[in-house]
Amino acid sequence: SRVEAWQKLQQSGKIEVMVKRNGEDLKLAWENLKGTKAGVVMNFDFAPQRAEEIIKNMGKNRGKQVLILCSTFAHDILKAVLRLFLEDCRGISLYPVINRFFGGSIGAAGLLTVGDFLKAWEDYCLNGFLPQVIFLPREAFDYQGRDLVGNGFWQLEERTGAKVEVT
Repeated sequence: SRVEAWQKLQQSGKIEVMVKRNGEDLKLAWENLKGTKAGVVMNFDFAPQRAEEIIKNMGKNRGKQVLILCSTFAHDILKAVLRLFLEDCRGISLYPVINRFFGGSIGAAGLLTVGDFLKAWEDYCLNGFLPQVIFLPREAFDYQGRDLVGNGFWQLEERTGAKVEVT
C-alpha cells in the first residue's frame, strides 16, 4: 500500500525507488540521515495494521448495532476493507461525515469536529436506526481525546447514549 511505501521511505539510510511520473518510469535515490525524514509527499491510503485493528474492534462488538463514522475521503476505502475482511457485515453501518465546521469540500478526518460527528449521527438516525456503538477516526482527536476545538469524543457518547470508540 502507499502507507507501507511511505513508511519505508522514512527509514534511515540509502533509499532507491522507482516512480511513474507522466507515464515515464524514473529511478530516484537519496539518503535519509538518522533522525530525519524523507520529505516525500504522497496520497495516503490505508495501513494494513489499521484494517486489522478495526476488524478486531468489530469482533468485540459482534451482535451490536455499530455505526462507523468516517471522513468522506476514507469512506470508499473503509467500505472495501470491511467487505474484504468481514464475512458478515450485518449490523455494521458506514457513514461519511460532512465537514460542517470548515465546509463541505474538506474531507480529511483530522479536520472533523465532535459537532460534525454529532450532526452525522443525527442525520443517520433519521432513518430510525439507533446504533449501540459508534466508531470515530482517531485522526480527529489529540492524545487527550479532544477535537481541534477542544471538545472530547465522550461528549458524543453523552449526547447519543451509544458507546463511542476512537479507532
